[in-house]
Amino acid sequence: ENYKTVLEKMLVEKLKLKNHSAMTESEEKRVLNDFNDTDIAYPQNECIHHLFEKQAEQNPDRTAVIACDQTLTYIQLNELANRIAHSLIDRGINKGDIIAVALPRKSYLIASLFGVLKTGAAYVPIDPEYPKERIEYIINDSGAKLLISAENIDDLLKHSEIGNPEVDVLCEDLCYSIYTSGTTGNP
Repeated sequence: ENYKTVLEKMLVEKLKLKNHSAMTESEEKRVLNDFNDTDIAYPQNECIHHLFEKQAEQNPDRTAVIACDQTLTYIQLNELANRIAHSLIDRGINKGDIIAVALPRKSYLIASLFGVLKTGAAYVPIDPEYPKERIEYIINDSGAKLLISAENIDDLLKHSEIGNPEVDVLCEDLCYSIYTSGTTGNP
């Protein structure tokens, strides 16, 4: 059972009073089954950034991101991601490379992740609030070729090319790598 199903069952149990349910049988079915039916068909052989690009073409003016610094439409987010991707490619980033991303939770964080994926590289997310030693360890251990941070994001966004990069990225290619906070020392 997934987490949502367990929570929904707990909700149903809380609503029962001395073997009497506060919900009808059909309401209980709706809460337990219908609300949890979240399966949706999607192309299994397409990369997430390609699906995003299609969404940007189909719904350019719809809201894609609401962040603390700004709200972006799909086309705006895609253009920012493309600027970042082209900047990374110009800096020698290639398919299969690892890019460390240590950005605060602002709109350019999402643009950066998509930008990295559009190059065929993979990202390693790093909380910029981590101690300097931990950030350096993750960068070195992962073999990251570049760190995207608050200090260089503006330079990456200055690229004038806003078209989707032509990089042959496959679903089997590495997308990201996560370092967990281990209890025995280094992540």
